[in-house]
Amino acid sequence: MNTEAKPVAVITGGASGQGLACAQHLGATHQLLIADIAQGRLEAAADALGSEGATVHTTLCDVADLASVESLRDHARRLGEVRVVVHAAGLGPLPQHSARHQLEVNLRGTSYVMDSFTPTSPSRIVLVAFSSIGGHREFSRAADDLYASCATDGVLEQIMERLQLDGRVRAAYGAAKRGVQVLVQDRAASWGAQGGRILSVSPGLIADTSMGREVLSLEGVADYGSQTAMHRNGVAADVVSAVAYLVSDAAAYVTGCDILVDGGLVANIQRHWTPEARAAWHNPESSQA
Repeated sequence: MNTEAKPVAVITGGASGQGLACAQHLGATHQLLIADIAQGRLEAAADALGSEGATVHTTLCDVADLASVESLRDHARRLGEVRVVVHAAGLGPLPQHSARHQLEVNLRGTSYVMDSFTPTSPSRIVLVAFSSIGGHREFSRAADDLYASCATDGVLEQIMERLQLDGRVRAAYGAAKRGVQVLVQDRAASWGAQGGRILSVSPGLIADTSMGREVLSLEGVADYGSQTAMHRNGVAADVVSAVAYLVSDAAAYVTGCDILVDGGLVANIQRHWTPEARAAWHNPESSQA
């Protein structure tokens, strides 16, 4: 396949971590448009991907800024047919990010990306957004009726108030990631009307990324590895394998859903933890990410 014929894969947050790992896989069959908020990371990622033979384009993008996301979309379309969007950009459940900022980036930013790339004519485009096991904590479902309209003025404030998120960064992270799952469900019909598909993946703790290592270092965060069905933490390659399947034709009838890539952790929590431990994990007061 020559360069000009290659479809375009857009990867937000593609300059590091799981986003970069996805880009490394997709670079064999797609032109890459890597988006990130840090120029230095973009340059380093482009050099690394280019050395592996990928055709790489880069752009700065702040996903919490609608104009920036629309500029990313326009850039992608100028390159050719956009067939894949991997939305990996986002904040981790780290104390330097406020609860409000979690919602602005991880929830509203995801809405901006999904809506900017919504197909308006027949297309085989597939978007995979990153959620998290944190989005499977039950407290966050109390705002399910609000997440789909998160780009509307005042809705983030309603979510903050209903879930009492002020000052609870890790709870806000879980709420935002639950919102990603709801956005996928909500947008599936409009995407499907044009032949497109939209999904989310919920990784567990991915220990070989810088964010995974930061999360592990947080006070009160357990090393989930021994509590998964597979008895280990995840690595970026586990997530890449799931994303590779979801964007392939083999998954042509898979859309509108979330795929857990957590080694069976959530299954163990639901079926094998004590009622007290399970209730604590689902509680917004929990220190777990």
